[in-house]
Amino acid sequence: MGKKIQTWLAPYPENKQQLMLALRDLFLTTHSEITKGIKWNNLNFAHHKKDIAFIYTFPRVPYINEGFFRAVSLANPDKLFEGNGANMRHIKVYTLEQLHDQQICKWILDTIEIQNK
Repeated sequence: MGKKIQTWLAPYPENKQQLMLALRDLFLTTHSEITKGIKWNNLNFAHHKKDIAFIYTFPRVPYINEGFFRAVSLANPDKLFEGNGANMRHIKVYTLEQLHDQQICKWILDTIEIQNK
């Protein structure tokens, strides 16, 4: 893990750090060309320099948010997405068991496909 990401994670409690690292690992193992970095003070994921998603949280909430930049173009069969932005939506993740990893992997791959059209 890079120094920037370690510094970014440091203020958060252990349970949130574990969730954010699990999501980071999910992104990096879903597609070999995904890159990560800190952008807008969020943990950001991109494919060929095109933003895919980001992780963010707030100090007083018990969850982390996984935001997708092109969420309005993604299938949402289980109605997991929240928000009403023009393009972005997010999901709230409270625990590792609630990670929805198969759905997130699908959204990652679908976002890359949409961006490559």
